[in-house]
Amino acid sequence: MSSFRAARRVGSWVVNSWTGRACTAAIVWHQYDTHFKYARFNRNVRSIWAAVETLVDYKFLFARQRTAEELEALHERVAKRWYDVCCKNAGLYIKLGQQIATMNHILPPPYLKYFSELHDQAPSVSFEVVEGIFRREFKGKKPQDVFLEFEEMPIASASIAQVHRARLADGTPVAVKIQKPEIAVQLPWDLGCFHLLVFCFEKIFDLPMYWTVEPLCKAVRQEVDFHIEARNSEIAKDFFDQDKRFYIPSVCWDFTSERVLTMEWIDGIKISKLSTLRENGFDVAAVAHLMVEAFSRQIFLSGFVHADPHPGNMLVRRRPNSRETQLVILDHGSYLSESELFRKQYCELWKAMVLLDTATVDTICKSWGIKDSNFFASLQLLKPYNPEKHSVHLNATTMEDIVKLQVEAYERVKRLLSDSQQVPRELILLGRNLNIVRSNNKGMGSSVNRINMMAHYAAEGISVDLENPLEARLYKWYLDRIAHQPPELEILRAGDSRAGGMQTSRAVVSHRSFGRILDLNLLFFKSQLLLISVVYYTTQLWRKANEVLFGRKVGGFEDILEASVAATIEAKLGFKLNLDHGVDKCFG
Repeated sequence: MSSFRAARRVGSWVVNSWTGRACTAAIVWHQYDTHFKYARFNRNVRSIWAAVETLVDYKFLFARQRTAEELEALHERVAKRWYDVCCKNAGLYIKLGQQIATMNHILPPPYLKYFSELHDQAPSVSFEVVEGIFRREFKGKKPQDVFLEFEEMPIASASIAQVHRARLADGTPVAVKIQKPEIAVQLPWDLGCFHLLVFCFEKIFDLPMYWTVEPLCKAVRQEVDFHIEARNSEIAKDFFDQDKRFYIPSVCWDFTSERVLTMEWIDGIKISKLSTLRENGFDVAAVAHLMVEAFSRQIFLSGFVHADPHPGNMLVRRRPNSRETQLVILDHGSYLSESELFRKQYCELWKAMVLLDTATVDTICKSWGIKDSNFFASLQLLKPYNPEKHSVHLNATTMEDIVKLQVEAYERVKRLLSDSQQVPRELILLGRNLNIVRSNNKGMGSSVNRINMMAHYAAEGISVDLENPLEARLYKWYLDRIAHQPPELEILRAGDSRAGGMQTSRAVVSHRSFGRILDLNLLFFKSQLLLISVVYYTTQLWRKANEVLFGRKVGGFEDILEASVAATIEAKLGFKLNLDHGVDKCFG
């Protein structure tokens, strides 16, 4: 009887009080959101609460820390909090966590400790769900209706999609990528929450942050539209078409839609599987050379750049009917389309950095709204840039210095960008590409002199102005003359022809580029590259000698550059980095 009376009182409270109605509505909404809307609201409440706690930590508690250990504990607490949010929310939050994991040259160690363990793996959805998505995308047709074979169990499952192996009616093997059903529902809410959080952080901390939001959101929207991924892959395929050392799988457009992507199946070895590559007779150094070359050419020559060159997105195989090594590039969902103006300015920037031409570096940075050109150049080269000293400043930093610098880092970051509205949005995704390529090279034993190769292609990218009508006609004649040169002597070159915001490749440029101006700077440029090469090969020789003679493992060229950049950033911002985490951990 007493339980009945208690139930009546609770029922009366729910019906007659505003508090009871609000609690009931909240419970009903929570259950509806959880079971029918993939927790889109609950996920963002979790994110907002984590943001509030982070605000308290960095806005009010950060300046009170008096020792390096206390600062480390604060970073540890915040990093663990956001790692847990990414794991619980999954989906697009995994992508965010992976991006954080690649920033191992500017973030405190606790972030790297957690986020380097965040893998883009997720439970697969059932075949019934896959079948339902396929039927909605292809007017009621089931996978069995259009494919000769379709494996019900996926071969891979990530946060956004899962991949099934299938065969077309003619027996051609294909990979079918199916987007998970919750992504379309969660996307607007996740991006809206992201906009809100960054906007609030900018206002609270008075830091230029919000300018990065729209480019990042645009990249995410493109990544979940498989039509765009298919078009990106075709543009990349067209760019590399003349050089058979690189390969992009073909798209099967008949069975591709916004949420389903069907592409040619490729058997190969991931570039991160170093022991497997060696067992199959591949030269790891040659593979690393192809990897760095491919993305250098995209950055400086085509202006259409893969924004996620993660080791899982590259396979190595023998070219069909040949023993030549071929690099297969996968996953073209996230791409950066550079404007022709930015591409040329970025080429000029790299050339100026190698020449130690501070006037040009300062002029370009100023036009981009960047005040600290030396620090910005260090972040682009991923090596210290100090033209005044012609060397790296590596003075020891005391614990007191670290505390002081980290407390002052806020003002230093704020001063780095004098006008965020002028900053080219291309730099956001380009920075991601550069750092992942650096990590890949490090993971493969620093096999490639990355800086030299990128500087070389930057110089190539400046060489010809296709917007000049006379030069364009002469250039066409020149191309006709070299059309039958061996592929290894050719470099693809892209102009600014666009369709739907995408660039298409225009031409092929020989290493003996037509139109290169022979000036006094060229000799100095070559001498600077030679100097970098001497340092690179000396480092590699020292590393090999230690391994052979003493059995000691010594860091390679990328390790030395990375440590130097860490020292530069520690002196600049006060972040004392642990550089053992990041993409390079994937290699083995």
